[in-house]
Amino acid sequence: MTGWRLFLRRALYLALAALCITFPLVTLDYSVNRRLPPDLLYALSIAWIVRQDRSANMPLVVAMALLADFVLMRPVGLGALMLLITSEVARNNARVLRDYGFFLEWIAVGVGFVLMMLAQNLLLAMSLSNTLSLASIGRIALATFVTYPFIVAFLRYIIRLRPIPGGFDIDRLGRVI
Repeated sequence: MTGWRLFLRRALYLALAALCITFPLVTLDYSVNRRLPPDLLYALSIAWIVRQDRSANMPLVVAMALLADFVLMRPVGLGALMLLITSEVARNNARVLRDYGFFLEWIAVGVGFVLMMLAQNLLLAMSLSNTLSLASIGRIALATFVTYPFIVAFLRYIIRLRPIPGGFDIDRLGRVI
């Protein structure tokens, strides 16, 4: 991928991530029993990394996750750490997830999100902070699980973000970048 294309892809990721962060802030229901929104930043980041991992590198993902922690008033750094760990696991297994098809990718993303939320709850409980109930974790996980295919379809058909053939780039001398 050339320098300008990579820059534009990263700028597009930042813009879409900013939209995903602001989505939970635009609620029209302020009641106590409102539905919990899906974690769109998680779904966008994992879907983007599985398709083109170079254009959503680690500093961008961490910066947007930290921004989400600040804006959404979550424990600062904990959500960023959890997203960093799951995104790096997805980055290391991106070729496997692509090769085995979308259904396995979808299941793996859902399981990764549940494990991420449980680990986050465990760390919050160890620090004697307020934690989410298991029912809340299940509702957020289900909402994220349901929205993931729509985000993937948006990235594939609207943004035209497809995996690089072969999964790697080659420079002019034939070396793998």
